Amino acid sequence: MFSITPERHQDADAIELLLDQSFGPAWRVKPSSQFRIGAPPLPGLDLVARSGDTIIGSVRYSRVRIGAGQPALMLGPLAVAPAHRGLGIGTALMWQSLDLAAWANHRIVLLTGDTEFHDRFGFSAATDQGIFLPDFENRLLVKELNRGALDRASGRVVPWGWVRRARKAA
Repeated sequence: MFSITPERHQDADAIELLLDQSFGPAWRVKPSSQFRIGAPPLPGLDLVARSGDTIIGSVRYSRVRIGAGQPALMLGPLAVAPAHRGLGIGTALMWQSLDLAAWANHRIVLLTGDTEFHDRFGFSAATDQGIFLPDFENRLLVKELNRGALDRASGRVVPWGWVRRARKAA
């Protein structure tokens, strides 16, 4: 059995260990990790799966923008401890986090990953929508949380940088 709860500040070290176990040190250079650097967490969307007191799964989000300013979320990394894979934990984390993102009025979610795994959640190739991320065009996927959200979205995916700069200046 496992439960899904919001990520807490004190979970950070356990999540880092989980990500190291799941992806090795390469997870730090994944686009989903790079967009998190210097960005504030997204309370309520960053979730963990727990078995007792042990974190066995995690999903995180970052704010990004598409092109000239269309807001979106970048999902990832999504990880499940190797010993707990195949039990539906990743699927549960994905569905619950997407439901929470839609409920919080986010309109677009992006991720880098395999179409074969993520199409069951409604993700499709972002390049078909004119959305791109250099070096990841073939792996960038997009999901519309609200009908019509992608109608005006096109261009390069970039960090939600102006938000960070405005906070630093304040």
